[in-house]
Amino acid sequence: MGAGPSSQSDTVDDASARISIFTKYSIALVDDAAWGTLCFDLLRAVNPELLRGMLVECPYNLAMLMLRLVSDLEKAIVSPTLLSGESSPIFLSIRVLCRIIPFVLESSSDRSIAGFMWDGELPLPNFDASNRVLATHVPENTRNPHSKETTDDGDKSSLGELKDAPHVSSDLANTSSTGEVSSPAANSATAKDSGYSIESSDRVREKIDPVAPRLVNAVLRLLFIRDFTLDSAPSAQELYDFEIPGVVHDSLWSTSNSDRINCNRIELLRLAIVCHSIAVFSSPEQYNPHKNRLLEATLHHNLISTLVASLLSITLDAQASTTSKFFFMQELPNITTANLILIALQNLIVLLDFQVLQSELSASSPNPVHTLLLGMKLPSTFSRIYIGLTSLLSNSDTLNGAPFSRVPKELACHHEVFIMFWKLLSISPEFLTYVCTRAEKKSLLQPLFFIMSRSKNDQALIGLVHTCALIILKLSDSRDFALAFNESCNGSTFFLKDGKIVTSANGCFADIFVIASCDIISSNAHVESLDHVLLTAMVNISPYVRELSWSASEAIVALFILLASGDIIWSTRTSPQYVMYLLEMINNLIQYQYNGNGRLFFVMAQNANVFLSLGLPASSIQGSMHDNSSQGSQEESSAAHHQQPSFEPIECKQGNSQDSDSHENWVNDWRRKFPLSTVNKMLEFILPRMNVLYESSVPSHEDSHIIAFFQSQTLVGIIPLPHPIIVRRYRPSKSTSVWFSSVIWGQIFLRNQKHVVFDPRSIRLFAVSEPVSNAGTSS
Repeated sequence: MGAGPSSQSDTVDDASARISIFTKYSIALVDDAAWGTLCFDLLRAVNPELLRGMLVECPYNLAMLMLRLVSDLEKAIVSPTLLSGESSPIFLSIRVLCRIIPFVLESSSDRSIAGFMWDGELPLPNFDASNRVLATHVPENTRNPHSKETTDDGDKSSLGELKDAPHVSSDLANTSSTGEVSSPAANSATAKDSGYSIESSDRVREKIDPVAPRLVNAVLRLLFIRDFTLDSAPSAQELYDFEIPGVVHDSLWSTSNSDRINCNRIELLRLAIVCHSIAVFSSPEQYNPHKNRLLEATLHHNLISTLVASLLSITLDAQASTTSKFFFMQELPNITTANLILIALQNLIVLLDFQVLQSELSASSPNPVHTLLLGMKLPSTFSRIYIGLTSLLSNSDTLNGAPFSRVPKELACHHEVFIMFWKLLSISPEFLTYVCTRAEKKSLLQPLFFIMSRSKNDQALIGLVHTCALIILKLSDSRDFALAFNESCNGSTFFLKDGKIVTSANGCFADIFVIASCDIISSNAHVESLDHVLLTAMVNISPYVRELSWSASEAIVALFILLASGDIIWSTRTSPQYVMYLLEMINNLIQYQYNGNGRLFFVMAQNANVFLSLGLPASSIQGSMHDNSSQGSQEESSAAHHQQPSFEPIECKQGNSQDSDSHENWVNDWRRKFPLSTVNKMLEFILPRMNVLYESSVPSHEDSHIIAFFQSQTLVGIIPLPHPIIVRRYRPSKSTSVWFSSVIWGQIFLRNQKHVVFDPRSIRLFAVSEPVSNAGTSS
């Protein structure tokens, strides 16, 4: 049954009218058929204004709606028959909860919301004179609006294409206050007999069990029900618990071949994400990562160990069917499995993002999931995690180089994987040590630099690039990991500045990192925090980079010329620091890796005036920089100059806002700080001997000849003694923590454009630009 196509618009209008009444008048939900119709109406025609209006005009109905939906979940736990079949009404309740919970959370400070969610008090009903009761009989054309075109998200029938009108039994109207509450309007006579006066102004709020803890408990228990979210029989494969104590092994998730099971998991995990989403309604200044009561309730549930182990298992053990390990003409990966991996990753990083401030550690317990990760000690556990995550990442660069058209679709979960990597590196020192000392570095560096080089010129992906840069910075303070940058990247696929895909024929990962970093720093999109991270990482690895290519060498010198120009270096208080970092990097290469980096020193010699001019008095710096810039454009570095953008000086010129004497003192102070001694002495020694190259019969630009020339020149006694290697380590900060939280929730927001969860107008943690596209990226 149901409305025909011709009456579809009338059906939606009727649904809107019924919802409008429900949001304005206290109505008793005593009829199962009417309840089912209301749920369909909410999915089909509800809008943010109606839900917010219900909170203002009739909070009692909102409380009763939440209470009824949570009760439906609880009944499904103890009555498995309610979960059987492809048209189980439980999905209707789950989807309605996904629709209304964000509006509950955005107003969580409201007294009415806090009352029924946490304090166990229902708002006072505001019944009109007729004591409205939702009609038992509904029009035939609106009783069962269940067609595929009118469902919430158009999923498969197993997710909600209900063949019959939902008829969920409920004793909501006849239960005591110990679990569910009877409606005062269910029977006006009952209300009067009990002394409940509709006109009275001193009515007592009814007591219930708080809805929020019941909601969390119901969702977690539904995640581990046999033949619903678990296969009907325990898996024959050996399940790995990742050294997590307290895991219920019989309930541990395994990779299921059943689309129905996987779809059920997705539905519930999406609801879990929504329950934990209060963060998006706080501004960055007000955001507190340790204040999320629903998330805290989840973290302290007795099933949290089983949940974390299951999410890790689904994410890491599905690699055989979702990564680049494909053969020609093999069947494409199941999209349901890919979606399950994505939402499992999102739940993991949300659980890991919950924090306890250091000042409150004495009064509060730490994040239990952090404790579980800290309990992992075995190399086999870290290997399993590392291989699983890098396998998910390696899907991209392999597919871009695939010669056949029938290849699997790329898994679009890179940002979530990188955030997961960051969380693991930050939380577990043992995992960080494993990655730096024992893991195969190439399996991480290759996809990381591929994705970074592919995304560097897209402003919509700047958050992804920043995440990659922070991971590199975190790892770059390890000598073992820095040495991995010398590994050959032959055959690896990368993107150059013009967006072309290039398969590297020679060079190392340090070349790719340097080229991409210099390109980002010199771009018009000047993100100071990202530039600082990239330059710091370049300095950290520089003492261990044995040999830079021509492209990387030219990129370094071109960036130095740009940053040392008069319009840039003294434009802000922080600009000279960038030049300082580049000088430290070059000094490290001169002192510790001189023999292999002749290409860099050759390019530096061709632009020697740029380096030597930094030692001039402040009064002559501007003219010197201008002369060097014009001279450099006529030499071999002209190609590098051609790549420089029109770099606009930052308007806030704090250094130039003072009088000339103060500015000159500031410039001279920085000039004394620049570590120019090693660079200048090397150039002063090399320049007179450069004539040997030009007078030789061998072409002066021949690579082997240049390398041999610099290897023949010894700098012993010429340059100062090697300085100690300075390593700058990443230090956690509140701003970085808030930034990662905004990236996590921004990514979740963009991933849920098909299944709209949040109203963009109410989001405060990050900015939402219109129109929103389903790009799966964060800004």
